Amino acid sequence: MTSEKKLEAVRVLLYTVIACGLCYGLFAAVPGEQQTSLVMFTPLTAAILTRIITKDKPRDAKDLLLGLELKGKLRYYLYAVGFGILLNLIGAALCAAWFYGRYDLAEQLSSENARAALKTLPFSICASVYLVFICFGEEYGWRAYLTPKLEKLMPEGAALIVQGIIWGMWHKPVLDMGLNFGKETPLFPWLNYALMCISCIFIGTFLTWLTKKTGSIYPAALCHSAVDLCNIMLSIVIPADLPKNDPSVNLPVGVLLMIPFPMITAVICLVMTAREKKHSEAVT
Repeated sequence: MTSEKKLEAVRVLLYTVIACGLCYGLFAAVPGEQQTSLVMFTPLTAAILTRIITKDKPRDAKDLLLGLELKGKLRYYLYAVGFGILLNLIGAALCAAWFYGRYDLAEQLSSENARAALKTLPFSICASVYLVFICFGEEYGWRAYLTPKLEKLMPEGAALIVQGIIWGMWHKPVLDMGLNFGKETPLFPWLNYALMCISCIFIGTFLTWLTKKTGSIYPAALCHSAVDLCNIMLSIVIPADLPKNDPSVNLPVGVLLMIPFPMITAVICLVMTAREKKHSEAVT
């Protein structure tokens, strides 16, 4: 390994330790929901500190991926929002199909719980502007700093897998609390860790693709915020009184929400690859 690659490896290791250390430390020190906004900025903070500590100066302004160029690239911002919306719709439909017979879907859709969720939807969409800002703190660390560093050390495919695993394990405190998959899963918490890492690998692949296509981190932050609205869709199709400590509820919901990740990512990658191939053939 060359001295340059060794330095990049040190930066990756240092970044990972700082990002996870700050995240785990905040969950241990700060009570309740006050952690959320602070924790989302730990990847950004880790990237800044790693650059300072290792004297890692960006080559130019473009290297920071903070530009906002919409001309010719607006469609990628639409892809970002569309991915999040499609993910939520497919995930909610799969969950409704899975629990078919356990409750009356028509009755649930007309329930007070569903109406309340629908009423909050416009507010949540408006609030997602703030959520984009919060997600920027996360996405800058994973997509603008960590992934490019990993790609200097290994093939692109391997880099996407490694970043997904690191990103997934960054979620360890909330997974230990039972978020996403519950505490009653078989092999808890190891199965939860594995499922989150798989999920992060797939969605991280799409977010990295958006970042590379636009040379900007904003589409990834926009997509991340759209994905995070999934709880509203679940509130519309799943009754609030389903037991939350029941593994037959939590685990299927968590897994079913993961299924659209590889489905949508694979379709988009195939379509985009075919278009680019057709375009390159037309040029030559």
